[in-house]
Amino acid sequence: MRTLKLIIWGVISLYFQILISPKLVIGGIMPNILLAYLIFVSINLSSTPALLISFFVGLIVDVLQPSMFGAYTSIFIIISFIIIQFHMNLDKTQILLVLLSIVLINFIYSFLISLFYFFQTEFTLNLFLNTFFAFLYNSGFSLVFLYLFVLIDKLKIGFHD
Repeated sequence: MRTLKLIIWGVISLYFQILISPKLVIGGIMPNILLAYLIFVSINLSSTPALLISFFVGLIVDVLQPSMFGAYTSIFIIISFIIIQFHMNLDKTQILLVLLSIVLINFIYSFLISLFYFFQTEFTLNLFLNTFFAFLYNSGFSLVFLYLFVLIDKLKIGFHD
C-alpha cells in the first residue's frame, strides 16, 4: 500500500515537473522536482521497488527529452543506488548532516548530467557555470520538495475499499 501511495505521488511529481517546472526556469535552468521525489522514494522503500521506480521515472524523462536518451535513466538508478547504500548509516536527527547529504546528492546528479553534456558537446566555461547554477538551484528545490514530501507522508491519507 505504501508503494502504491509513493507511485501516485510520483505521478503527481511528474505532472509538476512537466507543467510547473518550465514556469520556474531561471537563466535557462529548470528545477528538477523528480530528483527530490527519487531521494524520498529511495529512503522510504526497499531497494527493489526504489530502483524500479527510479528506472521508470528516468525512462519517462528520457522519452520527454530524447536528445540524451538513456542519460536520466542511468543517472536516476545510480543516485537511487547510492542513497539506498548509504542512507541507513546517516543519523537523521542531525539536520545539518541531512542537508549536506541532499546537497551531495544534487552535486552527484549535476556532475553526472554535465558528463553527459560534455560527451555530447565540449567542455566550456558556459557548461561549467550552467552546471554550477543548476546544482545550486536544484539543491534548493530538493530541500523544499523533500520537506513537502515528508509533510505529505505524515498525513494520514489512505486507500479504503
